[in-house]
Amino acid sequence: MSKFIKVKLNKELFSTYVGLTISGYDLADKNDVEIAGLYRRISKMDYSQDVIDYFANARTNQNKVNPYWPRGYLLSSACFFISENQPSRYEDFSEHTKFVRSLTNINPAALNKELSVWLEQLPQFIDSMINNKTFADLWKEYQSVIDERANKYGEVLEIADKILNDFLATSNTSRPDIIFSPNLLQSPFIADFVSKGNQIIIIKTSPNVLSIIHEFLHSVFKPFREYFGKYVQTHDFKQIADITKLISSGYMWNISEEAKINVLEESFVRGLSIVMNFESSKIIKINDYLRMDVNSGFTMVPLITKTARNSMPNSSNLRDFITAVMDSGLRRNGKG
Repeated sequence: MSKFIKVKLNKELFSTYVGLTISGYDLADKNDVEIAGLYRRISKMDYSQDVIDYFANARTNQNKVNPYWPRGYLLSSACFFISENQPSRYEDFSEHTKFVRSLTNINPAALNKELSVWLEQLPQFIDSMINNKTFADLWKEYQSVIDERANKYGEVLEIADKILNDFLATSNTSRPDIIFSPNLLQSPFIADFVSKGNQIIIIKTSPNVLSIIHEFLHSVFKPFREYFGKYVQTHDFKQIADITKLISSGYMWNISEEAKINVLEESFVRGLSIVMNFESSKIIKINDYLRMDVNSGFTMVPLITKTARNSMPNSSNLRDFITAVMDSGLRRNGKG
């Protein structure tokens, strides 16, 4: 098991996704026999209409990949700011609000008073789920399923841990604690992260190296957003991304500078995480991921990956790496 990446179940997260499931969330991997069994048990639970109504408000249909974006994610993140003892309550609701306000991948217009009021009510609905007469047995079964998968989790986390240690080897800054919090009831295609103090919490159905690296790199690239802004202003954005595709899928909410910076950060995270995850001999698999990124609208990812493979960056020279990528892009497009 990894010494630095810990696995920790979150009861509040599980109860929240039980609530989402009974209100219509249907993105879990029901091809997984154990998840399908949990899903069937949840569907038989007795629950009140106010619980259904509350969790149903998480569906926004703003994103083709995840119709629960961003509210499903915000519920997940809130669970890590709520006490583990009942009655459930926020340790400090203002701290979660501060975290939400720090997010750069959500349309600012969505972060309104109505959302804040809705999120603040979450603890009482968590208690509604936990106090359900069938919840205790369901939670016990869920813990058993996770325990059976622990060894496989450990193998993946050890690999991710070594890659991140190599990346951070020359850094003078302290390494954040990484916690993997499994959530079998969410879509297997979604990975979420929460930053809390010195912790980076990664939420996914099961860990994979690429997702862990990807979410970690967001914390590494975030301090460079102002630097990204310089290039957003000086570059033709058509070199960087396919705006039409990204707006259609929900990755961009408009064509503002902030939205463009978010795409540039995401592009660097995608490009570098691919190289960090795959050995150079696995060129076919790298190309598979590059095709998916380009088809999604992140058209600059191949250039980022190519630059990283020629000269692998680390946490101490990311600014130079960003400059090298963007300047090579300029020369390629005949601008300067």
